[in-house]
Amino acid sequence: VSGMLTLLLIIVVYGCGEAPVRKPKVAERFIYETGQTPYSAAICIARNARRSSEAIQAEERLLGDSSTEVVVRSGGETFAVAEVVREGVKSRVSIRVIQAPGDDPRGFAQLLMTNC
Repeated sequence: VSGMLTLLLIIVVYGCGEAPVRKPKVAERFIYETGQTPYSAAICIARNARRSSEAIQAEERLLGDSSTEVVVRSGGETFAVAEVVREGVKSRVSIRVIQAPGDDPRGFAQLLMTNC
């Protein structure tokens, strides 16, 4: 009986350890320049996101008169957020990749900017 209690105590002690802590996702930011208007660039980025996988959704939003935002999601997780701001005749695109398919943030940002 004493051996059973010892075994049970060992199982309880080791089984009640702290759960592993998940590291927070660290977003990476990539900056691009395009000759398109913010609206056209946002449409292009969203189209590229949707073409990359049937599981990905992309939502474009206007942010005032001279900027737009694209939120790229899949399964409730945000993969990336692109902000497009007019700068003179060009637009500056800032893509914050939070979670990249294939664990390649730079490649995912470049994929989103293809032909934009």
